[in-house]
Amino acid sequence: MLKATAYLNIILAIAYFLLYLLNSNSYTMAGVLIVFLFGVLVVWSEEKQVKFKALHYIIGAASLVFVRFLLVWVFNVIKSSVEHQYFNNTWLYILLTIVFVLSIVLQFILMYLADRKRLKA
Repeated sequence: MLKATAYLNIILAIAYFLLYLLNSNSYTMAGVLIVFLFGVLVVWSEEKQVKFKALHYIIGAASLVFVRFLLVWVFNVIKSSVEHQYFNNTWLYILLTIVFVLSIVLQFILMYLADRKRLKA
């Protein structure tokens, strides 16, 4: 499940970048790159059966910081859509962002649980 979530995050990071961030600022692109790197690192660690190290948790924490930014952005989009009564173009963005946020958080939780399981074994 952890590996599947990591692959999902990689795909969603690429989709989010291609659909919404081509003309965005560098902080946003750095966040997407961190999520992509976190996914690749988790997939590599799972395939090699390597124990998760501090680097995994640092990059995972940076991904969670990016999640906070995503939540603020989606809140602002919803708020302005309600104010202007215009949801036509925002549903796809809201849906993609919410799925992206949930998958990042789920990947971090699954990584933590897998690490605890490996420590007990």
